[in-house]
Parts: sequence; structure tokens; C-alpha cells
Amino acid sequence: MKKILSLRNAVCLFTLMLGIALFSPQAASAQQTSQVVTAVPLYRFIVPDANQGYFLTPNYQEGINRGYYYNATVGGILIPPGPGWTPAPGQYVVPMHRWRVRHRAGTNYYYSADIYPSLTSNSENTYEGLMGYALHPTDPNFGFNRFALHLWYSQTNGYYYTPNGSLTVPPARPNSSYNWQGVAYILPNAPQTPFVTCGVREGCFTFLSPPAAPVCNADQEQACYNDGGMWNSDNCSCSYITPPGGGGDDPKQCQPGMICPETPYNPQ
Repeated sequence: MKKILSLRNAVCLFTLMLGIALFSPQAASAQQTSQVVTAVPLYRFIVPDANQGYFLTPNYQEGINRGYYYNATVGGILIPPGPGWTPAPGQYVVPMHRWRVRHRAGTNYYYSADIYPSLTSNSENTYEGLMGYALHPTDPNFGFNRFALHLWYSQTNGYYYTPNGSLTVPPARPNSSYNWQGVAYILPNAPQTPFVTCGVREGCFTFLSPPAAPVCNADQEQACYNDGGMWNSDNCSCSYITPPGGGGDDPKQCQPGMICPETPYNPQ
């Protein structure tokens, strides 16, 4: 009987603690949801006005609308469930940004994991947005339904991307003017049928929703308005054009007529 009572007490205590955790403002401010994402096909198109220029997109119709010629499916790419969703840490998932390059051989395209100053400062480059997510070349699960996307570059012809199954042995280059730049990305395979089991090696990846907005203290917000302040619900802070009590010696206060920095205001 004592064991049964102890078990019931433990269950009640766990339920109480869970309720406190779920409904406390601190928990609500950090709450995020997760969703498993599988790769969709990444299509490669030939750019007519470029020598060996390739255009990559997860949207087949986008390539057709630009007047490009479909060439092949080169693997897969991960598309977030919605705006602001990001990959969970530890999966080697990195962004795939697309740039249109005005090369002397014709229109080229370049793909980067970040928006580097060297790209934005070059007038030949036009940023076309975040295309999706692929895998970093150091992904330890390479070989499990994955392809290496190799990058070649020619001063005469521009950029050339092509996949194969090796990280160290590049595929054949189009001509002798190209120099191998290394592996740009690892591309997951786009599954043709749903997986019976789902894991990183099978091509399933977890994305996290944007963090929920913080739950601010209503009394602090009202006190901010009462003192003539401006309340920021994004970070639960109060700012003043003229702080309560004027300038004073408090370094956190600013002089009349100046915009005060947004620092959390806790009325006494």
C-alpha cells in the first residue's frame, strides 16, 4: 500500500510541475515547435546564353519560366516549413543562397552558405534569395543517400556545378580552362516514397519554428505608460524621451530631448 501511495504522489507531483512549466511566462516565451522535413528534388537547368552555365532550383517551373533548358535532377534540397524556421543544431544543415552573376561568358549562378561581403560588394552579383538548405561538406553521414556537389571555376566561362559520389575525386570538368574549387555542398537524396523509419541518415531533418514572442509583465507595461514611456513588446523594455525624474546622476538616464536606450525598466 505504501508503494502505491508513493507512486500516486509522484504522479501528482509530476503533473503539477509540468503544469507550472507549461503555463509559466518563462516557458511561453521560449516555446518552439519542431517539424521533420525531407528533401525535395533539386533541378538543374542549362542557361542558353552561357557556356556551361547551370541554374539550380527546387521549383521546376521557375527554370522553365526563365527560358532555361532542363538538364537533370542533381539531388535534393531542404525547404523550411515556413518563414523564420531554422534547422535544429547538430545536423550539418546550412543555407543555400543563390546569386546571379553577370559574367563575360553570359549569365552564371553561384551558391553560398552565407551572404559574404565579398559577394555583396561585387557589382556583377545579384542576390536572388535563400533557395533552401543543404548539408555542409563535413557531414559525417556522407554516403548515405547523399551526393557531393562539386564546384569548378573558369575565368573564361565562369562557374560550373556538378554532383558525384566522391568528396575527393571530382567529376570530369567541361574543358581545360576550369579549376576545381572543392565540394560546395552535400545534397541529400530526395525520397521517392515515404520512409518506413525516419532519421538523419535516411534524409529526414528537424526544423524549429521561430521563437514565440515573450510574455511581458502587464504591471510593468502599464507603469511604463503611466510614466510617459514607450513600451517595446518584443523585448519587454521601456524607453523614454525624457526619463522619469529628469536627468540626474544615473548613467542609465539620458538628458531631456534625447532618445533613451531601451533598457528593461522595473518600477520600484
